[in-house]
Amino acid sequence: MELRDLARPTLHLTTATLISAITGLIFWWAASRFYSAGDIGTASAVISFLNLAFAVSTLGLNVGLIRFYGEFNGRGAGTTLIIMTALSLVLTGVYGILNPGKALGREPSFFGLLLATAAAGALYNVLGYLSVASGKTRTYVEMSLAYGLRVIPVPLMRSLGAPGLLGSFGFGLVLGLSHGWRKLRSHIVPCLDREFLRASFGVSLSNYIGNIVNLLPVYLMPTIILVELGREWTGYYYVGFTLGNIILVPITALSTILLREERTGQKFREALLLILIYWGASVVGIWLFGNYALLLFGEGYTRAMDMLKAVALGIGPAGVTYVGLAKLTVEKKPVYISILNVLRGGLFLLIGYLLLGRYGIAGVGMGWSLAHTATGLGIVVLWKKPKSF
Repeated sequence: MELRDLARPTLHLTTATLISAITGLIFWWAASRFYSAGDIGTASAVISFLNLAFAVSTLGLNVGLIRFYGEFNGRGAGTTLIIMTALSLVLTGVYGILNPGKALGREPSFFGLLLATAAAGALYNVLGYLSVASGKTRTYVEMSLAYGLRVIPVPLMRSLGAPGLLGSFGFGLVLGLSHGWRKLRSHIVPCLDREFLRASFGVSLSNYIGNIVNLLPVYLMPTIILVELGREWTGYYYVGFTLGNIILVPITALSTILLREERTGQKFREALLLILIYWGASVVGIWLFGNYALLLFGEGYTRAMDMLKAVALGIGPAGVTYVGLAKLTVEKKPVYISILNVLRGGLFLLIGYLLLGRYGIAGVGMGWSLAHTATGLGIVVLWKKPKSF
């Protein structure tokens, strides 16, 4: 297999993720033109919870599906679909019953819409994972394009308020999953396969725990900045860090594609070469065009430029980290995966917080890069120990 065998699916996955990110920005920009700040606040809180529920409900089986698809095929896909959909509905049901902040008001229809959207989102995500596992990554691009059409109902449903935004979000999910189901349904065998669960949980659960550990700083940092620096700087941070995450998309896509490999050899060395090239291009691109990208959101957002530069400098170490974790996943080394993920998440939260007082949000970018540098160095050390890595 040649380098293009890695590049093509990585490009598909990167394209799909970028489409979702860009259309997401357009979705919220359109919402700000037609809905009140209160409606947007309610809808964004509910949708944020749904995205968290989707992440929690995977139980790490998304990694197991990609890693072991060749062995279990449709049975693994069917098991993942049933478990993720059921758990998403349970979590969303509990959220609806508790109704924190009275986000759902007193309308039962809002609760019903929330449950329907949860089911649609779970199915959409499972089909996305299946597209990678089965090598049908082009289908995921097409699903993302369909999902991007969620902006269309936004002005049409303004009279409904926050439920109208949630309905628009669900509309996009239904369009995307309908296309994905048509293309991929032959790859799904509805069942609960115990062998798949046993085979995948050892590796998948470590990735899952690591993912949750890495999500915690991402969710906590905006609150910390809000308390320390105020709402304005929190906004600058959010936009700047979002752009930084978009830059990281090809790295995460590449590491996901590598999970399909049976052995850790030439493909992983080729991946590191791609990362080195991309790292250089990212740094140059941010230095030349980062300020212009931030200006699209308003002049004040250019205050996030120093943070964005700090993040760009850490793209290389982040690439080594992601590829190294993928390598450990293929080699079934869950203990190392857990340790490295805890190290990465803990250092980001600790260093970012310590540097925040002195350097502002730029310190958070430094913390992110330093955390990945330390984790990347740990992976390199393991790499030089054949018995361990």
